[in-house]
Amino acid sequence: MWESGLATGSNPKDTTKPDNISGKIPVKATDGINKVTIGGTELSYTELAALSPTTPKTIDTGEGTLILTGYTPTDLSKPELGGEISYTYTLKSEIDNATHNGANGDYFDDVVSISVQGEL
Repeated sequence: MWESGLATGSNPKDTTKPDNISGKIPVKATDGINKVTIGGTELSYTELAALSPTTPKTIDTGEGTLILTGYTPTDLSKPELGGEISYTYTLKSEIDNATHNGANGDYFDDVVSISVQGEL
């Protein structure tokens, strides 16, 4: 994604450089998922399974907005063992890659921690 695609970016009309991305995060626990923590936000397995485009979970990462939009189990007969979390991420504002803490001059990675806790 590109800051230039933001409404306040260096080239806001360039549709080849979007300000957001979508993807999937794989999660699993061999003894069943108890909770998933993403960017400091905890979701119980029940909350995880209830994610959908109409019941998303929004996480502010500081640099962007991460919206969890669904959970697709790997095995429908044992959905609590793991699957994929669908998400969209939208950059909130321009980042100066020359001076922003953590940037390397060409790009900046917004690192978001993810952990999975199994049933104990």
